[in-house]
Amino acid sequence: MTPLVKKLVEQIDALLEALQRATGEIQQMRDEIAVLKGKKAKPKFKSSKMDKNTDKNKDQEGDDDEDASPADGDKVKRAGSAKRSKTAGLQIHEDRVIAPSPPIPADARFKGYRDFVVQGLVIKAHNIRYRLESWLTVEGHWLTGELPASVQGHHSDAELRSFILHQHNHCHVTQPLLLEQLRQWDVDISAG
Repeated sequence: MTPLVKKLVEQIDALLEALQRATGEIQQMRDEIAVLKGKKAKPKFKSSKMDKNTDKNKDQEGDDDEDASPADGDKVKRAGSAKRSKTAGLQIHEDRVIAPSPPIPADARFKGYRDFVVQGLVIKAHNIRYRLESWLTVEGHWLTGELPASVQGHHSDAELRSFILHQHNHCHVTQPLLLEQLRQWDVDISAG
């Protein structure tokens, strides 16, 4: 490289640095203007660190990066990625024991169970017949048991009514579709 080329390369590097600084300052000013106008500033995205553990050349070169990949036995989770057991706090309604399909040899020893929790939802008709006792007093007065307040004047319970209202008003399910769905679940209800 000639001295002239070296000077030009140095000037180009200096100009590139100045351009980067100016671009950063311009973006800062644009963000400030946007905030003053009541808009959101341009979001700042951090570079992805997903490929750090797969880059084996860094380990061989001996890079002393502060975020270096963990030793083989260590498990390091990034912030905010703590996992909780999704089935630990669930109420178990039914246990089903499943034996291995091949015949178990006579000399085999039972070592316990390997649990696998499956979540489900049971939707079925649940009909209640209220049998209101009726008594006739000596004076000729009738005494009759009273329905609970939640079902007085209704032939469907509060849960069924709230389900229908939620589906129609919040989920925008049409009345004909709701009627079809309820009848498939053996709920005998009129179209009105």
